Amino acid sequence: MHQTRIMYEASYDASQLPEGQYIIKVTVTNGKTVKTAQLIDQQQDIYPADQIHDGIKIRILKNSVYSYRYEISVEKNNIDFNLINKPTVRSSGYGVDKMSLASGHLTMVGTSWIYQVGFASADNPVSKMLLVAADGTVYSYDAVNKACTVDYTKILNTKYNMDNVCYTLDADLTNLAKGSYTIYWQLASQTDKYDVFKANNYFSTKTDNVTYNGITYSISTNDEDGTMTLTIK
Repeated sequence: MHQTRIMYEASYDASQLPEGQYIIKVTVTNGKTVKTAQLIDQQQDIYPADQIHDGIKIRILKNSVYSYRYEISVEKNNIDFNLINKPTVRSSGYGVDKMSLASGHLTMVGTSWIYQVGFASADNPVSKMLLVAADGTVYSYDAVNKACTVDYTKILNTKYNMDNVCYTLDADLTNLAKGSYTIYWQLASQTDKYDVFKANNYFSTKTDNVTYNGITYSISTNDEDGTMTLTIK
């Protein structure tokens, strides 16, 4: 008699994972046939509650850039992710058009937005860069939202006004201690809509090492997930 066994159950102690971002995959074996695929769900929003173990935050996320695959984020920081409030599970938009390091300052020009949320001037959009040190300390730098020179409402094919999704940033890094800092991005608009996420850059933006007053600054991009890291040494 033929039996169909397509249901599965699995458990894993994620508290044992080192800090980082992990892709969840499922391997199926049927006789000599072995197939592995990323765990993807484009229909349901199934999220276990965030967990905190010894100051380490463990979160289950969906990455819409990769067909809504499930990922596990293990991170140490003082960011309150419970404040996230957005109308869709879709990952917020973020991009860097220009980036430079000079005289201890990081400057960035780009775009960022939350899907299905207005970013007109009247919506009071606010963008910030967050630098998270190895000990979890968060350093915040205000960006400036400004009117875009192209029509992002049309480009994004949305009914929401996206006139001010463009930003500029000039962050003074000279007061930071030597070390590595993970770059996060924070967005708010329409008073109560809010998101915060790692500032992933899938185009591998990086900077040359720049030395100022004997301190060397650089930004690197992880090839696997696009995470950007500022290094000061």
